[in-house]
Amino acid sequence: MSQRTFARASQCVLLFLVAASAFAAEPIGGWRGNGTGIWKEGNPPLVWNRLPRGAIEGLRSQPSKPAGKEPGEAPLVEKGQIREWLVLGPFPVANAEKDFDHDPLGGESAVQPSLGEKLAAREWQLAKVAPDDPNVFGEAGIPWLNLVPQLGFAEHQLAYAHAYLFSPRGGSARIVADHSWGLKAWVNGKEVFSADFEPAVSANPYIQFKFKATESGPVVLTWTDDDGSTIVGEDSIKVL
Repeated sequence: MSQRTFARASQCVLLFLVAASAFAAEPIGGWRGNGTGIWKEGNPPLVWNRLPRGAIEGLRSQPSKPAGKEPGEAPLVEKGQIREWLVLGPFPVANAEKDFDHDPLGGESAVQPSLGEKLAAREWQLAKVAPDDPNVFGEAGIPWLNLVPQLGFAEHQLAYAHAYLFSPRGGSARIVADHSWGLKAWVNGKEVFSADFEPAVSANPYIQFKFKATESGPVVLTWTDDDGSTIVGEDSIKVL
């Protein structure tokens, strides 16, 4: 090594030590920028998520009937998905299409079950959506409620899934249900959705719509089939 090379190397070392001393004089802490890579006082967020506003803000859910009107220790609904349901069935019917409005409970819209209760010679069972596993990477689909373990899979049968919800804010909400054949949904004993499908190109038909009522009056829904026939449904709503 020549003297000129050694001199340049010594200069580089000197500059490095000076720079290091200057950085070390700064307080260790903060988000970033002190050059040490150590943030003892840093408090960054560890979980990133959306903060919803509306009916699902603070929404809680539980499978069994609550003791009162308050949610108590019911868990918060995460990611907008109700993960625990009570399931009753199956109930065989002669024809799933013709018996779509068959009510084996004798008042299906008014049931308020708890785990283990018996109704119509069946027992309400617990069905769960698998919890998210942070150690699993690369899941292709979202978690969904699979009723086959409790109900089995067979044609011409119906079943019920029930959950108790508590929303501090209330308001409109979007419910997404992927299903085949028929589906009915009730909220507080009122039917809010009903659709009876037959096998078609899609094995899992999906229908979603929303509207905001500004005044009381009738609601009319019309379905036009491929053959040109129409089915009309009508109900009334009351805006308070």
